Amino acid sequence: MLPLDHLRLPLLLLRLGSQVPAALTGHPLPRPRSRELVNITLEDAGYYKLYAKLDGVDIKASGYKTYVHPFVTDPAMSYIFDDVDPLGIKETETSFAGVPVTYTLQTVDAFGNLRTSTCDTDGPQVTFEGPVPFVGATLDNMDGTYSVTYNAQVTGKYRMAVTAANTSVCQYGGYTCAGGSQSSTEFCTLAKPASGGDCKFCVDVMEGSSLSLSGDSTFATFPDSDDLDLVSGFTIMAHVKKTGSSGYTKEYIVSKQSEHSGKGYWFALLPLGGELHTLEAGVYVGSETFRIAKASVTLSASAWAHLSVTYDGTKFQLFMDGALLTTTSFDDEEPKFQRRSSQAVHVGKYFKGLIDNVMIYSDVIADHQATALCPQNVKFVDDKLVGYYRFNEGYSHVTKDSSRYSNDGIIGLVCDKATENKAISLKCPAGHTITEVLYANFGENDGGCGSYVADCATATSAAVVEAACLNKESCSVTASTAVFGNTCKGRARSLAVNAVCSSTTSAWSTDTAPTNVGNFKLDTPECPYSDHIQNKLPESMRTSGVCTSWDMGTAVAGEAKLFAATVSDVCGYPGYAPPSDFALTSEITFQGYLDTSIAATCPSIATTTPATVSVNSTFAGSDEPCGRFGDVYLFSYMPTEARNGQLTISSGGNKLVDSSVSVVPGAISAKNMVVKGHLMAAEAGVPTTIVVEPKDAFGNAMVGSTDYSDVFQYSLTDSSGNAYASKVTVEKEAGQTYKFTVTYPEADEVYLALYVGLTIMEGFPKTVTVSQPQMRQAVNYGAAPAARFEHTMESHGSNIYVF
Repeated sequence: MLPLDHLRLPLLLLRLGSQVPAALTGHPLPRPRSRELVNITLEDAGYYKLYAKLDGVDIKASGYKTYVHPFVTDPAMSYIFDDVDPLGIKETETSFAGVPVTYTLQTVDAFGNLRTSTCDTDGPQVTFEGPVPFVGATLDNMDGTYSVTYNAQVTGKYRMAVTAANTSVCQYGGYTCAGGSQSSTEFCTLAKPASGGDCKFCVDVMEGSSLSLSGDSTFATFPDSDDLDLVSGFTIMAHVKKTGSSGYTKEYIVSKQSEHSGKGYWFALLPLGGELHTLEAGVYVGSETFRIAKASVTLSASAWAHLSVTYDGTKFQLFMDGALLTTTSFDDEEPKFQRRSSQAVHVGKYFKGLIDNVMIYSDVIADHQATALCPQNVKFVDDKLVGYYRFNEGYSHVTKDSSRYSNDGIIGLVCDKATENKAISLKCPAGHTITEVLYANFGENDGGCGSYVADCATATSAAVVEAACLNKESCSVTASTAVFGNTCKGRARSLAVNAVCSSTTSAWSTDTAPTNVGNFKLDTPECPYSDHIQNKLPESMRTSGVCTSWDMGTAVAGEAKLFAATVSDVCGYPGYAPPSDFALTSEITFQGYLDTSIAATCPSIATTTPATVSVNSTFAGSDEPCGRFGDVYLFSYMPTEARNGQLTISSGGNKLVDSSVSVVPGAISAKNMVVKGHLMAAEAGVPTTIVVEPKDAFGNAMVGSTDYSDVFQYSLTDSSGNAYASKVTVEKEAGQTYKFTVTYPEADEVYLALYVGLTIMEGFPKTVTVSQPQMRQAVNYGAAPAARFEHTMESHGSNIYVF
């Protein structure tokens, strides 16, 4: 008899020779022999105790302890979940542009057991579809979980796919999953992607925050690097919102200067009172010479302003919201540039207000207003962008550099370096205390503020500095062997410290600078039959056609005209669905024209304005997951009046499309023909004329040079219903006018029918009364002509008539 005990299972009693309980997948146990083998398959991982009894007595009183490991990973049972972190968002659903975020993938076996050892599958793949597609990174935590990190550079809606062993992971959980602290059967509440479809998770990437400064508060510091020295032409730009004056003479937006001499470069505002400021840019060019440019600006406390400066070695140009404020030239001097320095870059020193989206280029760039409003995935494409500070973190003291150089900054950084037997001094702004020591070393130190590195270190350095400085507004520590011990002998010893000053007032604001990313735009209309368009349409909207004969500027009366337009944002990023309250007005309007048929008798109503043609629009992405990706509008209209019109597509007061359309007549029709001439009576033997002006089914006169003579048919029957022989000819005259010449050979009542193809013209047949030929008296004009014999001849049935 073998009792089996588990933490979460009732005691099971297995008797030799019996069946294993249904809860356990097992095999029959044999009858007792001198040696017995028991085989069972357990579905619940964990520790078990096995007790073996012989004649009711335990063979081993404490039992036999064993552990059942989870089975191999089953992606269908695995799930992702968000860890609780200072960012305060669910990274499985939301993130901020330019900010790396992390969530966890928990691997689970087919029986619902959390895996707790190194993962047994190939590294999972995490991909994002959206305005700028990208991939996430995964790290095996060696405990059955993966850490997934991603960094979306551009805002918008994305679809995230998570796969393991080429199979989709479809489940996600909330904070209750954190750390896998729940038991294997109660780990958390799971759900499949709410609207992802195809196991895609919907992730909304947003602008997160801006840098909030009070003048006396901390500011952002980015360590020195050669790329930030700007030893050639440069461009600096930033969005700012002033909330008052800090009381300082100069409020820096961006600066890289010596604390003592001011040498370096800067971009700053000088308050003049109220909303008036002087915008100033300067650069030290050597030989104790500074080049400076200034311009007056008015900055509203309720609106963001985009300020920028360019310098090419001979001139400064200052801009506000894309408009040139001033050009300060040094053309009489040779080109001169900034000298290299070891200073850090500061953003917001002595500044009061908000700063966002700072961009520093090591070149002069054009159209920086558009560049600022359209942040791009520059980390991978632009090596001239040497600093890109988006301030989207919204928490902590670390702020990312989104340029390709990843030279991240610190908000509230204080630092100092002292040679041996001298003291470092750290001082925070009023109301701030030192809350963290980022770097401390007594030994040999290289680098500058924010980027110190140790060539020789003393292990106790951090602990000594923390004891002296943490939670204080200021502190001083002597760089001596008496304090740190006699390490790094024979080296150029110094004490270098980087620390963080913080306060209860946040350095972040949720008020963010404007951007054109996500601002809806309808692209230029195009042929709807291309693969590019058809592949974006759901099956129900797909159609066929040929793009080689398609022309946006022409349409045919009576035929459906289709065109497509993709949706993007103002920055050109694809895949943006229109806003929920978005409404399109699409129509074709025509100018009035003079109706000559009534102009003489009714001049007051002679001008006719054709009715507006409505253009139908259908958005292909209405049922798409994550609110995007079906980024195509399909438009259709059917004009009936052949005229030149104007197609407009607008939303609110904004015209998105404005183009001319020429509507040409449709196919020639038996309806609406204009027929004039001898339709009621004729004289035998005398040719009669009928004039036809062909039109399409909507009454549009045919135009162009096409000859429709062969399209016209006719028939004539006599009063007895027999075919009536006559001579009929059809000639095309000027424009689209056709002359029928009919000669009736004898008197009768004749039924005349005219056709377009096989279709009788509207208003036909006509009854024509053909009278006997009339004798007419000759009229002489001048001398009588010489006598001569003339005749004409017609046949009718078996008779020949000579006239």
